[in-house]
Amino acid sequence: MITIKTRLSWLPLALMTLVGTASAAAAGDRVMSLDVVQAAAPFSVMRGKDSVPPARVVPLASGDQLRTGINGRGSLRFGVTMMTLGPDAALKVGSIQQPAGGLNGRVDLDLGEGAFRVDGTEEHRLPQDVRLTMLDLRLRIFGADVWASAGATRREVCLLSGAVEIVGVSGSERLDVPGDCLSSDASGLHRQKADDASMKQRLALTDYASLKAAAAAAAIAAAPRQEPAKIAPVTAATASGWTLVAAALADSESAEAEAQGMVEMGLPGVVRIHDLPDGQRVYRVTIGSFATKEQAVQFGAEVKKRFGMTQIWAAPY
Repeated sequence: MITIKTRLSWLPLALMTLVGTASAAAAGDRVMSLDVVQAAAPFSVMRGKDSVPPARVVPLASGDQLRTGINGRGSLRFGVTMMTLGPDAALKVGSIQQPAGGLNGRVDLDLGEGAFRVDGTEEHRLPQDVRLTMLDLRLRIFGADVWASAGATRREVCLLSGAVEIVGVSGSERLDVPGDCLSSDASGLHRQKADDASMKQRLALTDYASLKAAAAAAAIAAAPRQEPAKIAPVTAATASGWTLVAAALADSESAEAEAQGMVEMGLPGVVRIHDLPDGQRVYRVTIGSFATKEQAVQFGAEVKKRFGMTQIWAAPY
């Protein structure tokens, strides 16, 4: 379930200015930069016709253009405000205004396409003023957590906490209830409430955890699928080697599923049919083939250490 933070009601602009004045008077004017602090390729920063070299922290300047490709991400910090650009997105830095004369720092950004999250709620200090333009929508984000996306035919804004002021061609709008969204398309402005599933899909576009999950899923999908073998019964008299037994099951389907799990872990899992002295047949989930018991036991110790499979034993086959 999505947990949405709640904050105190939206402060009027006059009150925010007074608070900012008191803060600046106490702390003094300070230099504030807009920096790229994290990125996942493909991600680039263009300054004019030149590409800005990658670094652990990349200070941005007015006019810089940020671009991500498929599965790309880029995170920015401005004061206490964190922002993350999603995949296949384009963002332009309009202006960066330093705190001066009792005012807070302000950054103007233009989101041409893609998803973008602005979160000024992470630290209990006075947040910065973020102005975000998306074609026909202009947003003011001050101490709020907002998710936005821009496309050729549709723009969308969703509030996670705080409040956001939005100006469109038809007038001003305001979101102050967490979970509320506003979209803009050729038919006008539309309000809706996002459910948990759709909000998770949105937020996955502006985080890094979803990238790791997608990479792991792709690796599994790309790995060759090996069907576990089923080997005919063997008696002690005909045994020619040793194996490690991980389980002995009454039905073959369950055994094959267990063996397939071994294969996906990178272990040579196979199903071996074993007839007990009382005539009962079981299906052993086994790992590997070894010439001697000592070799099986040695390999078994490695399996126990690496995979935590403590209930395995060596048996002839």
